[in-house]
Amino acid sequence: MGKNVFELFSNDLLSFASSALMLIAYHAFLRYKLKRDPAYTIHGVNALVRSAWVENIMNSGNRDIMAVQTLRNAIMGPLSSLRRRRCSSSER
Repeated sequence: MGKNVFELFSNDLLSFASSALMLIAYHAFLRYKLKRDPAYTIHGVNALVRSAWVENIMNSGNRDIMAVQTLRNAIMGPLSSLRRRRCSSSER
């Protein structure tokens, strides 16, 4: 056991450092691309479409109930699927 800690974990430390550097570089690239083009990712496309939809609904005064129901369905949809998964896993 004559090796020091760095010699024992040099491969692990090098792997960790290179992984962290790649992750930081990826997020820097993604931030740069999103500032230049908000529709670069699907999240950006969804946000643009959602804001255009809300603006359209707000400008046309006769679709108030549809807007509320759509927002309710968008919120409750994922919650109900989580409840179904939880119930189906507890039955086993």
